[in-house]
Amino acid sequence: MNLSAQVTLDLPNIDDESRRKFYEKLQQEKWRKIGDITTTWKITFVAEFTPQTALEALKTDLANAAKIAKASYTASIAIGFEPIKVSG
Repeated sequence: MNLSAQVTLDLPNIDDESRRKFYEKLQQEKWRKIGDITTTWKITFVAEFTPQTALEALKTDLANAAKIAKASYTASIAIGFEPIKVSG
């Protein structure tokens, strides 16, 4: 079974151009924004990933996006075997 991850981001003191760069990098790494929830992203990892390796990959993706955008971030991260569900 594949792992799913959800990340809610806070990008403090970031301008629109840096935000765009941050989001573009996440999209390049196969992250997808969740609906109209402005700072929430999801990704599905293939079966070979464990929760620990998924977390490591996720942190790498966020760090790379922050580097490209020259931004800092705070993230709430959830990883599990159930698909991400959205309500509302």
